[in-house]
Amino acid sequence: MGTRDVLDPAAMNTVVGNLLDNALRAARMGRRRPPTVEIVLLAEETTLYVSVVDSGPGVAPPLRETLFDEGVSTKVAPGHGLGLALARQAARTRGGDAWLATPGGADGGALFVAALPGLLDSPAGTMVAAPRPRETHDPHAHRGRRLPRRRCARGFRR
Repeated sequence: MGTRDVLDPAAMNTVVGNLLDNALRAARMGRRRPPTVEIVLLAEETTLYVSVVDSGPGVAPPLRETLFDEGVSTKVAPGHGLGLALARQAARTRGGDAWLATPGGADGGALFVAALPGLLDSPAGTMVAAPRPRETHDPHAHRGRRLPRRRCARGFRR
């Protein structure tokens, strides 16, 4: 295993966070109750695929071509339209991409997918353990001192 983290937190937060945020909003806007969002992470070699599908109304045809452009949004308030653009930019910076796989519609919500190559340290199928945190205390620091006596639930002394 290399010296870098198993997952790059910045790329993960940008891509997954923005796709998930949009899906949650879309699911609430849809007519299906309860609103649902499903996220699936799939590893293939060192590439992580993120797919997010919601129960919302889908993506309208006029938005499908420009959905990942900065400033494009279904929200009417100013200051929106950055999430999908940032998600795609973060994926492309890693040599991957983010795209609208299924626009959805009457039968279901939209499906977005992102590919993040090189995000995983080892090929899929190989267990990668996160580094264990170092001990922050000395478990033998009590040697030479008497530990306080405690009572357990039944009143016996330990």
